Amino acid sequence: MGGNTGRGIAGAGGGGQTTTPPISGSSGTTYTQTDFGVVVRDSAFSRATVTYTDGQNGTVTTKEIDNYIRHSGIPADFGGQINVVKRGDRYTININGEGVTMTRSISKDGDGKTYVYNEYFRIATGTKYDQRGFEIFNNQINYLANNTNVSYVQVNAAGWGSNWGNSNYNGFYTWLRFGYKPNANDEANIVASYNRANPNTKVTSSREMMSTQDGQRWWRANGNSWSGQFDLSKGSESRKTLARYVRERAKKNK
Repeated sequence: MGGNTGRGIAGAGGGGQTTTPPISGSSGTTYTQTDFGVVVRDSAFSRATVTYTDGQNGTVTTKEIDNYIRHSGIPADFGGQINVVKRGDRYTININGEGVTMTRSISKDGDGKTYVYNEYFRIATGTKYDQRGFEIFNNQINYLANNTNVSYVQVNAAGWGSNWGNSNYNGFYTWLRFGYKPNANDEANIVASYNRANPNTKVTSSREMMSTQDGQRWWRANGNSWSGQFDLSKGSESRKTLARYVRERAKKNK
């Protein structure tokens, strides 16, 4: 338990396919065949139930599976369910338990760049990971930037401001604070809507808007959903914005 080996896992097919579970390793490690693939017994995420599914019945090592999981940012102390699914060249990581529901996928865009799509993320109030959303995101960005060839992280930032009524999601606000940049159309709409409402303090970008407390307050009350990317390249505006946010948090927590 807990060892991150390179032992091969073969025949991890799901969906009722007829496959043969791999032979146990010399350490006594076993892999249990399920309808969802195989249960990985020697993952570094030893508190979680980790499964791996490959409809093409390929071979993968535990080290590779753990690498895919780390693309999500989930901490090593997570004790819920983690399922890594391979479909062609796309990997999807589904995480559920201890108040966390998360889906992340890894694939390539039309230019051949590898990217991660943060499809869904929710933490239930009052649970183990409540107030740890930033920790998970920061884990993800640090791992991707320093250990992978991923170029960017894609997101659809959901929710809307308090002036539009109650919303179950705050991504529209939080992801701007953390360094995502909206796509061109959404960026233009954000800037235009802010400048119409605040003609005496015109801004040229959403980042400029969010650099002031007045801009943050206005967007929290009047913002709406958008799509965008976090640029993982060294020295990018996304990483600079995230670094500033980290410094702000550190000052508040002193």
